[in-house]
Amino acid sequence: MKKECIKCNLVKDKSCFYKRPDRKNNKEHSYCKKCFNDYCQERWKNKRLKALEYKGGKCVDCGYNECIAALEFHHLNPKQKEFTWQKMRLKSQKIINKELDKCILVCANCHRKRHYGDII
Repeated sequence: MKKECIKCNLVKDKSCFYKRPDRKNNKEHSYCKKCFNDYCQERWKNKRLKALEYKGGKCVDCGYNECIAALEFHHLNPKQKEFTWQKMRLKSQKIINKELDKCILVCANCHRKRHYGDII
């Protein structure tokens, strides 16, 4: 059985589409697996960019802002941490911002220093 992806417009075997267990008859997604994965990655990047912008876009300790991949969210009180970024990225922007309000933005180096105890 074949199906057309509405994103890339290619006709592919139905095995190239993820199943949607939340739909009647376990129907497949409209996007093929490749297009769906690309979409999810792009959505994740955009949420991360919004989160970085929300927290100021630079390390609060040293001001580093050259590579966004090196910027991390540090919970000031680990006991208040409800979820990690991997879980946070699946939430609405309102919930993300609520969790980010418990964090500061630091570069990877300063984050390690904070956990090691060099910076308080």
